[in-house]
Amino acid sequence: MQTLVIILFLSVGIGLSRFFVLVIREGWESYKRGKQYSEAHPPISDEEFLRLCGPDVDPMIALKVRAIISEQLCLKKEDIYPDTTWEDLGAY
Repeated sequence: MQTLVIILFLSVGIGLSRFFVLVIREGWESYKRGKQYSEAHPPISDEEFLRLCGPDVDPMIALKVRAIISEQLCLKKEDIYPDTTWEDLGAY
C-alpha cells in the first residue's frame, strides 16, 4: 500500500513538473512575440492609426474598437495598429 502511494505521488509530481515546463515555455514564447511586436510597431497616434486604416473605414468606429481592445486587454491604445492580431497581443 505504501509503495502504491509513493508511485502515485511521484506520478503526480512528474505530471505537474511537465505542466509547469509547458506553462513556462509558453510564457517565454509569448514574451518573445510581444517583444518582437513592440520593436516592429512603435506607438502611433490616433491620426496615424486612422491613416493606416484607409479611407473606407469609419473613423469613429475604428477609434472606438481600438479603445475597447486597449481597455479590455489593459494595453496602451498607441500600441494597437489596424493590422494587429490577437496573437500579437498575446490574447488567444
